[in-house]
Amino acid sequence: MQRFIARKQDEFGLLFPVCNDPLAVDRAIAALPKVKRRAHLIVRLPASCRDPLPLLQTAQKKRRGLPAAIHVVGLGESLPSNGSDISILHALNLRRGQWEKLGCPVLLWVPEWLLGLILRHAADFANWRSGSPTIASATTATGETLLTSSAKDSGSSTGDTDLLAVRSLRLARLAELQTRLVRRPLDFTLLAELTRIHARENQPEECFDRLRQAWQLCHTTRDFRALHNLLYDLPDLWASTGLLEHSEKAANLLQDSARIRSFLEPQEPNWQRDLSISHNKLGDIALSQGKLDEAARRFAAGLAVAESLAAADPGNTQWQRYLSISHNRLGDVAVAQGKLDEAARRYASGLAVAESLAAADPGNTQWQRDLSISHNKLGNVAVAQGKLDEAARRYAAGLAVRESLAEADPGNTQWQRDLFVSHWNLADLAEKQSDSATARRHWQAAHDVLDGIDRRGLHISPEDREVLGQLKDRLGLSS
Repeated sequence: MQRFIARKQDEFGLLFPVCNDPLAVDRAIAALPKVKRRAHLIVRLPASCRDPLPLLQTAQKKRRGLPAAIHVVGLGESLPSNGSDISILHALNLRRGQWEKLGCPVLLWVPEWLLGLILRHAADFANWRSGSPTIASATTATGETLLTSSAKDSGSSTGDTDLLAVRSLRLARLAELQTRLVRRPLDFTLLAELTRIHARENQPEECFDRLRQAWQLCHTTRDFRALHNLLYDLPDLWASTGLLEHSEKAANLLQDSARIRSFLEPQEPNWQRDLSISHNKLGDIALSQGKLDEAARRFAAGLAVAESLAAADPGNTQWQRYLSISHNRLGDVAVAQGKLDEAARRYASGLAVAESLAAADPGNTQWQRDLSISHNKLGNVAVAQGKLDEAARRYAAGLAVRESLAEADPGNTQWQRDLFVSHWNLADLAEKQSDSATARRHWQAAHDVLDGIDRRGLHISPEDREVLGQLKDRLGLSS
């Protein structure tokens, strides 16, 4: 880690030190020496943080000259139960290009459970790092911080290698926490971390046993917020393992917790928002299971809460975005049910909100991407309805947005892949319209986008690599 910091002086570099113990993080940073007489800058993220970058920029401006490195701590604590965990990870991806302007090494300290989420939900940001995650153990028996590395700082590594190192750490941490819990059975922090680890290790009995202990403890201490933060993670953790029955169980517990909080604090909008999110999580699970009526019921309940929040505070853009998402989810269910007119109506409602948000803040890339998604969904429905001219108009509108985003940050794989999807849709549509020249132009563009991702060494999935091969065959580019 010290070599990384020394090597990256006067230029941007990104590293993920992994440590589950906040005290060990502080000790590790304090032990780092100055570099070229430059001190280290520590930025602690508040619990309400949705985008770390502005805080880093402000902290850096208050200094004279560049720091030895910027250490970002508290990302795990800044993931509240209201769903902004996904938003903050998307913010890392969507504003990736602006981090480079910091001009110095950045170390994003994370607990191991959070690294897994970053690798999945902010893959572009994670792939930009200068080396493998540095793994910091908690402490030795003497209280001395141990720092090791899962690979050399100067090398690159795959996500699989990183996750293997993380799993090794996780298993060691599991044994350590179980020993600690014997001495401190009423420590909620230990119970919460054990619950998450058991979920990641596909151990449902142990996971829900620890969760029951945590639930009982929080109801005794009446610390429902801590319990809710824990419950928010579990449905997604179990869904990532493919065990949807456990994901559904966790989502129902999340909803129970939100209802309790809403009853005790009816004037607090965050708990109403959490209730809406829990409905959407249960709707997602039902949709994955093919339970379309149940999914529609869940999404409709989430929409009702979102509408209430948006009406009470029209200026709150997050409330408005939840409203757009809820309409789109109901549109997805309607498509699965074959109710295309209803799907078009739902998607149009989502588009209206997305257009309003994008117009109010044209520089917000999340709003712009939402806008392109809404156009694309409406285009898909129009194709299914046989309205090909309408579909072309929708796809073209989405393409215009995606071209702008992809041009702004060519290294953002998500935006590049969105662009690929738009060209693919337009090529497929042109073939339906017997317009071979337009079809070939978009097939070529789709190929060029995927090929560009591959040539720049960015992440490309096995499925997309297979599609790239198919496009080469279609265009006669195979060697």
